[in-house]
Amino acid sequence: MQAQREDKRRVAVLVDCLVPGLLGAAILVLVPSQIDAFSSFLSEASTLPQLFPKMMAWCMILISAVRLVGVLLPARKPELDSDQAGTAERTVRSDSRDDIESVNTPGSRSDSEETGKGGAKNAFAWRVPLGIALLTGYVLALHTAGFLLASFLCMLGVIYLLRTVAWYKAILCAGIASLLIWYAFSQWLTIPLPSGWWG
Repeated sequence: MQAQREDKRRVAVLVDCLVPGLLGAAILVLVPSQIDAFSSFLSEASTLPQLFPKMMAWCMILISAVRLVGVLLPARKPELDSDQAGTAERTVRSDSRDDIESVNTPGSRSDSEETGKGGAKNAFAWRVPLGIALLTGYVLALHTAGFLLASFLCMLGVIYLLRTVAWYKAILCAGIASLLIWYAFSQWLTIPLPSGWWG
């Protein structure tokens, strides 16, 4: 039973390491041709719109490779005598308990309020589907609402899911981040972004 759990965990870790690399490879293959098709009004020698997706793809592939090497290489455990081993085990247990208790951020509800008697394991389970729905909504709203509005709403939603700051700080952070990202891509890198309803 323990061996099966360990095998499943190892497969999950390997998949977790491989997915960013595969996504990066897909970005390298698919995105440059789409950028060429949509930005034909730029000069033919311009590779500027392709720069960011290619850099991001290579970073994803590199991170995936480093993580994969780290998982596949066997980790060596330091040799401890019996007194040190007992002390280390107690320290790890108390540290992990402190980490679990400090997961709640200021202003967030406690685990017991969010899950009832489900415990810390299910405390944030509802955030994963909401995060996926939020990103799907962002992609769908990007062309109709425009980059600035869709990005602002998406960042506001992410901040709400993480529950890290007060609402006025969340609005300020989402607005500033959206404007900075828009300026960097639209004005500095001259990459056309969807403008939405207001053209």
